[in-house]
Amino acid sequence: LDRSAALGSLLPGVGRASEALCREARDSVSARRQLALVLDQHDTLVEILEQPQLASSCVRNGLFDEVLELDAAASARAATHPDIPVLVRVACDVRATLDEMRQRLLSKLAGTLTLPEALHTVGLLRRLPPSHLLSEAHLRASFLRNRTLHLHRCRLALPPAADDPVDHLLKWLELCRV
Repeated sequence: LDRSAALGSLLPGVGRASEALCREARDSVSARRQLALVLDQHDTLVEILEQPQLASSCVRNGLFDEVLELDAAASARAATHPDIPVLVRVACDVRATLDEMRQRLLSKLAGTLTLPEALHTVGLLRRLPPSHLLSEAHLRASFLRNRTLHLHRCRLALPPAADDPVDHLLKWLELCRV
């Protein structure tokens, strides 16, 4: 009888311990499921987290259309899930590369360009999101300033008119034509 009473007094403690063990097991199973889900989505997560680095690399390599696509995808994902801070941060980081892209496009206008390249560059500048977009007047002024700068540099590279005026004039006309 004494022994059964002692065992009876231990049962509530054993019950509480078994309930705690069951709770801990449920928590472990839940954590394991979450980790399995993360592992299943690992490639997608890595792809999302690498978008800012990819956008920066695309800007450095002159792949400006791809940068705009990456920005659109990251912004759409962040707008769809504004409660997920990682997605919002990735979108902000991708958006930050657009400043460098705009600067590279503007400086590209000061270099040697064919007409289709110049039109494509201006088109890219017009496709920038509103926070990075230049006003039409500013875009026109930048275009004219950069093309004038290029023309001036090329004019300085022409042979002097005193040496051969006909050759100088032909090269000047060719320069203005291009």
